[in-house]
Amino acid sequence: MKILLIRCPPISTGHCPDIGLVYIASCLLEEGHDVSVFDLNIELYHILDKVDKDILKYSNLHSFENFYETLLIKYSLFFENVFNRIEELKPEIAGFNVWNSNACMSVEIAKRLKDRFPSVVTIFGGPECYPLLSGEKFAKETFIDLVIYGEAELTIKKAIESIYKDRRISSIPGSIINVSGAIKDCGWGEYVEKLDDLPRIVLDVFPLGLYAENNLLPISFSRGCLYSCEYCPRGMYPKFRWRSPDNIIQEIEYLIQKYPGMNSFRVCDASITSNLKQIEELCDLILSKGLDTRLQGFASTNPKLNYKLLSKMKTAGFDNLCYGVESGSERLLKKLGKKINIETIERVIKETFEAGIGVAVDMMVGMPDESEEDFRQSIDFLSRNKRYIHAVGINEYGDLPYSYVFSHMREFLRIPNEIKRIRHKEMKSLIDPFYIAEAQKFNYNSKIN
Repeated sequence: MKILLIRCPPISTGHCPDIGLVYIASCLLEEGHDVSVFDLNIELYHILDKVDKDILKYSNLHSFENFYETLLIKYSLFFENVFNRIEELKPEIAGFNVWNSNACMSVEIAKRLKDRFPSVVTIFGGPECYPLLSGEKFAKETFIDLVIYGEAELTIKKAIESIYKDRRISSIPGSIINVSGAIKDCGWGEYVEKLDDLPRIVLDVFPLGLYAENNLLPISFSRGCLYSCEYCPRGMYPKFRWRSPDNIIQEIEYLIQKYPGMNSFRVCDASITSNLKQIEELCDLILSKGLDTRLQGFASTNPKLNYKLLSKMKTAGFDNLCYGVESGSERLLKKLGKKINIETIERVIKETFEAGIGVAVDMMVGMPDESEEDFRQSIDFLSRNKRYIHAVGINEYGDLPYSYVFSHMREFLRIPNEIKRIRHKEMKSLIDPFYIAEAQKFNYNSKIN
């Protein structure tokens, strides 16, 4: 079948092709389908004026809610050309990669697409499509034929097989369907048990030249999360799984050979440092083969992570790690299920810096039960460790469905949004004089595979 995959704006500017969309495209290509990808987010980014680019780079997700309307009006010729391209392509299926920030735009584009091309089957998938998020709301729309949530590789194969053979939308685990106006959640779908069984990723259908500003290719070492932080939507994660180092190195070698000059990789995992045995073996393989690689991504301050391994990681090409610190208050971290102490966090950050790896940290303000003293401890943490940190991501806390905090609201005190904004502003005013950059915002859904 002829399938078009679409990623709408606005999403904070893409470092590289979205790993979830890459795996979907790769699986469909393996099945023999004719697959095209329109990453409208990165396409539009290159024609935005400076003001709009800065909004995408540094604004929080809440500011995106009405930004899509501005984009539709201001860049109307761009979107009209998109529909002209769709008409030329004549897809049978259009699949949308839907996030919190691009949900409104995805709905609008899907509606216009269905108006113009009624026979095209529209499918929504991605982080925003879980039942407790917007999945059921999407399924109510008559111009959205199917909603898929969770790991989608196996679900999308079954859905497309049903569409092709039966010419109808079937009840498939991992999907939400509209049956004569009644919304049916078909339950959780299958996930990939052995990640080594996934196809080698295919990037030819992505506009790689448009990501050249960052020169990054996506890769994944694992899925799921080993940790049990109570503010994190761990109910969305299947169990923690990882790829074998041999499988990863084969893909790295293939991608370096396939795309000359592109040897930098963004590891799109919840944490690179969850499985240290895997990472050490991978580093040994990179070094033994003499590969020139650059790797970066999110990491956890694993208590077993030490200077010796970090030095090996640096030699193997790991040049930037972003640690999810969240708070400098040990009391608050303990209450929210983050089973690590501040002393260990500071040691890992210091040893990462000393090993020559760039250090970024993610901090949250306004976490449940965060007192003024807790916030002061976060400020003190940054002050004590300023020489080791090159960037800080400041995120205003928001409840996420499928987290413990979300389902046990009465156990936690919520911080007013006004206080969150004040604390955000104060933290930003602190890091500027330290010559620490404020990192580009990351949607926390980006940590969900």
